[in-house]
Amino acid sequence: MHWFLSFILFALTLVGCAATPYPLPLDSGYRLQLHRSYGPLPNYTRIYFQNGARIDEDDVDKWTTWCALHAFDSMRGADYRTNIEPGNFSISRIRIRYHSSEGPLYFPTRGFSFGLGRDPDDTGPPDYYVYTVIMQLASPDQPDVKSLTCRRKWAVRGNHFPTLADMRRALGDAITLAAPVE
Repeated sequence: MHWFLSFILFALTLVGCAATPYPLPLDSGYRLQLHRSYGPLPNYTRIYFQNGARIDEDDVDKWTTWCALHAFDSMRGADYRTNIEPGNFSISRIRIRYHSSEGPLYFPTRGFSFGLGRDPDDTGPPDYYVYTVIMQLASPDQPDVKSLTCRRKWAVRGNHFPTLADMRRALGDAITLAAPVE
């Protein structure tokens, strides 16, 4: 009987740890439609969008939702160039992540970090959090286009991930996130 109760407690712990505390802003039934051409682009390129326009990486306002379309071919070197053409992409996987000014090894639910991100004498909460939605893309016609990542910086921890409306506003008319066909 003790073994059975231990097993149940262990299973409940796993379920609780595996459950995401925040809902995804869209599901993998959505499709991405690209309406413009970009290129030629060097391998490992990110094309940035914010407030409905394409922008340079240096011009990103990280406190407002911004998105990056990522294209690369892992089998080719840095001298490889690609073109991105208008087309449809399926969203094969969606993940959400966040990190803070504490650095990548900050564990907010545990209240500690390895001190890689800021002054060890600073004992207050993190200065900011970056909330990220990562959409893995797939298209047999354009296999170099790998993902669309949308982010925003926020001052406090919580469900501050970019919403579908935020992402659409950032992408403007260059890229459409289309709802699943019923």
